[in-house]
Amino acid sequence: MRSQHQQGLGMKLNQRSIFDWVMHTKAFLVIALSICLLLGYVANQYFWRIDLTQNSRNSLSQQSIDLLARMPSAIDVTVFALKDDVTNGDKFRQSMLDFMARYQRIKPNITLNMLSANDSPNLAREENITVDGEMVVKYQQQSMRIIPPLNEERFTNLLLKLSRAESRHIGVLGSVEPLEQPSEEEPLLLKKTLNSQGYSIKKIAESDGDFNAAHLGALILNSPKPMTADQQALLQQYIARGGNLLLLADSQTNNNFTALSHQLGLTVNPQIIKQQAVNLDGDDHHEVYANYYAQHAITQQFSLKTIFYAAHEVTGKPALAQGWKVTPLVLVAAAQADPSQPAFQKASLVEAMLVPHQVVLAYERKIKEKVQRIVVIGDTRFLAQQSLKHVGNQQFVGNVLQWLTFDAIKLSIKPKRLMDVNLVVPEQSVLPKLIGYMVQYLIPAVLILLTFFVLHRRRKS
Repeated sequence: MRSQHQQGLGMKLNQRSIFDWVMHTKAFLVIALSICLLLGYVANQYFWRIDLTQNSRNSLSQQSIDLLARMPSAIDVTVFALKDDVTNGDKFRQSMLDFMARYQRIKPNITLNMLSANDSPNLAREENITVDGEMVVKYQQQSMRIIPPLNEERFTNLLLKLSRAESRHIGVLGSVEPLEQPSEEEPLLLKKTLNSQGYSIKKIAESDGDFNAAHLGALILNSPKPMTADQQALLQQYIARGGNLLLLADSQTNNNFTALSHQLGLTVNPQIIKQQAVNLDGDDHHEVYANYYAQHAITQQFSLKTIFYAAHEVTGKPALAQGWKVTPLVLVAAAQADPSQPAFQKASLVEAMLVPHQVVLAYERKIKEKVQRIVVIGDTRFLAQQSLKHVGNQQFVGNVLQWLTFDAIKLSIKPKRLMDVNLVVPEQSVLPKLIGYMVQYLIPAVLILLTFFVLHRRRKS
């Protein structure tokens, strides 16, 4: 028994001597460096992070994470911002880096480029940058811009639009150009308006059926010529497949698109709506302004004024078997002269009777488990240069296409805020006074007494 005890003590001493030898020789340095290199390699190969902030304010919501999982391709983000002036507290670029880092942790193939419009004027002009801090986001040959202030909800909804690449292609069948071709310095406002919202335009010839083969989010139809039977059959196939349509209508629409007009129950008044009952001073302009917007997704919270230059009243009464739900979106109040007045007298606006006319219709139905949408505008000049120079018309066209392509659907992400911590103190309680006396008097007094006690002990020792 004694020999076994002595052997155990000897083994412990031997192990301790080996440990002391390792700790006091160069072998310890080699082992320590090897462990550091191994930890560095593991940290480089395997990324792990935990968010310890309150309410996980430094992490993305589950909605954003799910969306990024559905976007396999790379995302390129370019921010045009001046360099940070740290001395004056300007840290915009650093805030962008911190903001995008949350997305890059979930999706590593997001590239972020920081440029200055002063250093790259040609690129800024090409991207039509107008505001310092504006961001250009590109995904699968689609591009959209967003301006500060930035938050997760706005940026995630922008990615949601870019992820639906097929719905970003808008086909144009017919003529939507103005009467005078614009100069090279002034591009078509329709193309500029759609590109600013991430849409791309595809011109479709009336002699083929490319709009059936192409994956289009919507089709813009404005054909001044009557379509042949074959062309109308192709158009009917597009509608039968559930394609979405923006139709510009005039007095010839029923003749140009006979089958489509019959299916929609569409009737177009041949008379152009006039703002005034009598044309005073020989004025030949027919501008009319929108007076009423319906409660609809297109016109919800829409407060801008839209102008129509050749407006016709449109009515839609499709057969019940078609399943269409028709909503008059925009009404204009045009003046109609009082028939009791003599013909040679010029009626004033006071003497005229205001008659409402509907100039925009929204069709919607469910077909083959798919929602189909059509918008009819009774003005073939609504997408012309003169019309789109008005901000209200641009915004209205954007809202229409968002509704047709289902881009109006947005994710609602609540901001993550600091959670308030409240201490509920009952009324008639001595606890607030006790806490106040402890902080103001008791704790300082205890610290002072401890100070004198420590000094007294040191003097004695």
